[in-house]
Amino acid sequence: MNGLSKRGVAAVLAVFAVAGCTGAPRTSVTYKAPDTRQFVTTSFPLWIEVRGAPYGDQTEGVDQTITAAMKQAYVWNSVAEFTTDPDKATSRTLKVVMTFNGAAGISSRMQCEDRSEGGEPLAEGRVQVVATLCSEGDALANVRGSVSQSEGPADPRFSALIRQITRDMFRLDPDGDRQMRVSVGGGVVSF
Repeated sequence: MNGLSKRGVAAVLAVFAVAGCTGAPRTSVTYKAPDTRQFVTTSFPLWIEVRGAPYGDQTEGVDQTITAAMKQAYVWNSVAEFTTDPDKATSRTLKVVMTFNGAAGISSRMQCEDRSEGGEPLAEGRVQVVATLCSEGDALANVRGSVSQSEGPADPRFSALIRQITRDMFRLDPDGDRQMRVSVGGGVVSF
């Protein structure tokens, strides 16, 4: 009976763990140069180039959520500012390209060479994004992310996705960032 009880408890915990991850953002760092923050320290406001329309014509809401979530997540500098308006950015060659709901196989090179295109809204508000920190056409970091369901740019799951991407892109790790990371709902697993 003890074995059955332990298995029962384990099954219940597994159900709660899976239920807690429903709609949680998932990210994976596919490339990251050591200390990407050094490149942006004097480059605020940093340009965020948005490609695609994850919520159709709600582009203003998407832009506002992205810049606010990135500012909230970028805790390493109190004057960090982000903009989706290239005319307000410090540089047009140092930027984060965020391509939403684009074709499979978008690479960091495609992002930095302006060869990636975003797509339209997906079913159930699902959002996929490839975010690349580019400097003069070269990739400094590349993060893929998704959220399985959301209800628009004001949905907390969308802003959580953008915050997690920002943390992944600019996190400084003592191991020199040579590992691949996968984040699910804020937890990180390294390989």
